[in-house]
Amino acid sequence: MCSALKRMWRGTATAAGVIALLAFSPASCSAPTGSTFACECGAPPRCGEPCAASCGCCEIYGSSCSPQGIVRANPTGTCYDVIPCSSPDRCVDAAGGPVCVESASDCDAVRSAYEARLAWTKPITLRTSSPPLPTGLYRDIECPGSCTVSAGHCKEGLDTCWFLSSGPDPELGRLAALFSALGCPPVTTCDCPPAPQAGCEFDASGAAGSSRGPLTCTIR
Repeated sequence: MCSALKRMWRGTATAAGVIALLAFSPASCSAPTGSTFACECGAPPRCGEPCAASCGCCEIYGSSCSPQGIVRANPTGTCYDVIPCSSPDRCVDAAGGPVCVESASDCDAVRSAYEARLAWTKPITLRTSSPPLPTGLYRDIECPGSCTVSAGHCKEGLDTCWFLSSGPDPELGRLAALFSALGCPPVTTCDCPPAPQAGCEFDASGAAGSSRGPLTCTIR
């Protein structure tokens, strides 16, 4: 039962903009006296505030980013603190953990977080000076779900020109805007290939009998 609460808390944290989520563990799952229903531990409180859950609060570990700053669990795992950044959305999940980025000296942390996000979401990425995408069928791409061309972030100073994915990624956009706002030097001069022309077409090669075959992402 506590695992259900853990998933619920994770969803709430994601909606608030948390990038790397804290790890929670159950504190109590026993049935309260006179009840036949299992009791779930509650969300951990902010440090200095009491646990308001009747069955106790879940433990919390690690640190993460939120729009307000760095969320960090205390050493005992009983509560968390928020270390504010200078303004909202200035926290990035860098290689060594979440940090507040405040000046051009933090450009490497922002770029590292940007590249880590790309590695996790895995869009087809065209960078500066990349050759155009080969024309043809892309059968390993969900269509129409992941067959959308969206602009990269070359104008913000990064070297991405176009993405073929499910659409613009707000977190990549946030990191690119931070990179630009900090005055980070451009990674390279923008020299982008033309935007790919993508769409979904029926793949007759995969047809059975008179069927038109499945919808397939196609670069023209």
